[in-house]
Amino acid sequence: MSPIPSPRSEEPKKTFISRCMSDSVMNKEFPDIKQRNAVCYRQWRAKELMKLSSKYKEEKMANKDETGPRSGSRGPRDGRGQGRGRAGGKGVGKRTGGKRGDC
Repeated sequence: MSPIPSPRSEEPKKTFISRCMSDSVMNKEFPDIKQRNAVCYRQWRAKELMKLSSKYKEEKMANKDETGPRSGSRGPRDGRGQGRGRAGGKGVGKRTGGKRGDC
């Protein structure tokens, strides 16, 4: 199978779809026009998703540079206050000695 056409940078959607649909290899590989159309549109959407992903990453980096670390993000990283579960680890669910029924 030959490579499927990809949108060129700054190529308008209509131009790409037309070029993709009329590509000789695409016509041989996908003689059904509906299937060929679906493949061409999938290629276009993949390009759009890549652009959005790149834009998102750029914006995220720009925002990170502007704001710096978040204040009050998660507290100290020395282990205090973490992993205790409900009720701060005060013996909930643990047997503490004594007899059953003692509260």
